[in-house]
Amino acid sequence: MLSAINTPFSIILLYEIYLLIYYLPTSITSYLGHQYEVIALIFIRKLFDDLSALLGNNSNEIGYSELQVLSVSFAGLIILLLLIFLFYFIKGKNRTRKEELELCTRKEQIFVLSKKIMAFGLIVFFILLFIHSIIRLKDIDISVNSFVYGINYTSKIFFSNFFAMLIITDVLLLIFTFNLTDRFSKIIRNSGFIISTILLKMSFMTEGVYTIVTINIAVAFGVAMLAIHQLYQRKLK
Repeated sequence: MLSAINTPFSIILLYEIYLLIYYLPTSITSYLGHQYEVIALIFIRKLFDDLSALLGNNSNEIGYSELQVLSVSFAGLIILLLLIFLFYFIKGKNRTRKEELELCTRKEQIFVLSKKIMAFGLIVFFILLFIHSIIRLKDIDISVNSFVYGINYTSKIFFSNFFAMLIITDVLLLIFTFNLTDRFSKIIRNSGFIISTILLKMSFMTEGVYTIVTINIAVAFGVAMLAIHQLYQRKLK
C-alpha cells in the first residue's frame, strides 16, 4: 500500500528538479538549496519503501535491528530538515531577477548568461535521462513486486546520474567564478558546494543508516561553507 506513494512523490521530485534548474541562473545558493530538497524527498520516499517492505513482511514481527535502523533513519531525517532550514536561514532573502540584472556589471551579465546555458544543458540532460529510464522500465516483469523494485532501482540510477551531472555543473560554475571575481570567500564557498554535491552523489552508493549519515554530512558541510562565506562578506564590507 505504502509503495503507491511513490507516484505522487515522483511528481513532487520532478517539480523540485525543475525549481533547481530554474534557480541556477539567478542564485547558486538557491540552486544548491533545491539539491538538498531533492535529496530529502528521495530519502523520504525511500523511508516509505522501507516501511512498506516491513509491513509486507510475512513473519508478522519486526525485529529489534529493523527498529533500530528505522529510528536512526527518522532521527537523521529530522536533522536533515533542520539543516536545510538553517541553510536557507543563513542564506537570507534573494534579490528578484530584475534587481539582479540592474545591479549586474557586464562581466556579471556574461556569468548569468553562462548559467542560463548550463541550465538549458541540464534540462536537455534531464529529458534524455528521463526517456532512457522509461525505456529501461519496458524490460521489467509485469508482476507488482518486480515492477516496484524496477522503478526503485531505475530511480536510484536516474538520480545518481543526475547528481553526477550536477557535479560537472558545479565545477563549471567554479571556473566561471574565477573569471568574475578573485574574492577568496566566493571561491571557497563554490568549492565547498562542489564537495557537498559530491557527498550527495556518494549517498547513492551507500546502504542503510550510512545513506542518511552521508546526506547529513553533505548538507552540514554546505551549511558550514555558506556560514563562513557570509562571515567573510560581513567583515569585508
